Amino acid sequence: MIVKSLQRPNDVDMGLMSGSFRRFFRGEPWNENLMCPMCKRSDDFGPDSSWGEEGPNICPVCGTITTPFWSDERVREYLSREPGIIGLVTRDGDVVTGWAWGYPKGADEFYVDTVGILEEWRRTLAEHLRAFRWFLEELKGMGYQIVTTRTHNKARNVHLLLRHFGFVQAGESTEDPSRSFWELRLLEPLA
Repeated sequence: MIVKSLQRPNDVDMGLMSGSFRRFFRGEPWNENLMCPMCKRSDDFGPDSSWGEEGPNICPVCGTITTPFWSDERVREYLSREPGIIGLVTRDGDVVTGWAWGYPKGADEFYVDTVGILEEWRRTLAEHLRAFRWFLEELKGMGYQIVTTRTHNKARNVHLLLRHFGFVQAGESTEDPSRSFWELRLLEPLA
């Protein structure tokens, strides 16, 4: 059974969260499995100096042994870098099966920074969709009128999820052309 809850970073077990992040982001299109701890700054969550499942054990640039991209410490730092970050976390026992983490970008806008459902729990997609709808309703109840997000252009399953809730593509990211922005106006009832 999937259990949903609204969380703050200090409330969640980082070992469970980082384990799920590693499982979700290790392959295409993110390829965030391994990283070089010398070539990559601790606050850099972009694609440089990181590799997917078939990544090297030793950095080809500096010769340092690679480490997991999503260690407990990096997940904690990632989830604590913006003030007011909150998230929807779904669990099945001791497994974080899905999440949506984000933060306020103004008085009426909330930015969803990361969203995911582990592949083996997508068979319970209806439960996860209900949980995400609940999260959006919670944001609406907090006074947010606009929800924005940015995702990889190859993340077709995420695009389907966003469209299901009425998000529309709002343009390409100027920082990273492999990603695009999406927007949902919460003024009307959710789709």
